[in-house]
Amino acid sequence: MKVDLHIHVKKTSRCAKLTFPLLVPTLKAKGILGACIFDHFYFTTDADIETVKQLDGSITVFKGTEISVKGRNENREDFVIISSITPGSDFRHSDISNLSELTKYLKDSDALTILAHPFRRRDFVDFDFDVFVPDCVEISSCHIVAENRQKIRDLANKYGMRAIVTSDSHKAKTLGQYYTEIPDGIKTCEELKYVLKSGRYLIHL
Repeated sequence: MKVDLHIHVKKTSRCAKLTFPLLVPTLKAKGILGACIFDHFYFTTDADIETVKQLDGSITVFKGTEISVKGRNENREDFVIISSITPGSDFRHSDISNLSELTKYLKDSDALTILAHPFRRRDFVDFDFDVFVPDCVEISSCHIVAENRQKIRDLANKYGMRAIVTSDSHKAKTLGQYYTEIPDGIKTCEELKYVLKSGRYLIHL
């Protein structure tokens, strides 16, 4: 099954142009049956999943979010988080502003973490890997230039992160430009997390 592990929609990302009625048929036309709709500072809701289901029941949506965390030099690094546990109404993304808060949240939510588009903003990753190592890292997306791929692979090998690809798409044209192929029948966040952590997938650049 083809899955795009990082997508943004207009409803909850001002920088995105994708609406659900545009997203769903575009995914289907490209043969992508799994979608991670991870917007900035917003958790995927059951209502979002139901909206996609009503448009096309063959597409599986996985829950999660994208957050920014301050690094050692106050620069921010972005992380995509996959988790079936939706935070309570009192949760705020601003509560996760540094590494210690991120690690506490991840422990409480049993989440999988992906380091998103490293080297996008600067020629180094401002993050203390001695404190925490993400499960995976994006080595290719619409926001990663080709010349950085080897640097990211080296980073992944050094710290034992699984290499994945995503579209990080904000518009229909780039949906599925890079995608991950996982075993058929994966329907839950727990199953997806297991597949990614165990390396039972193929990446398509």
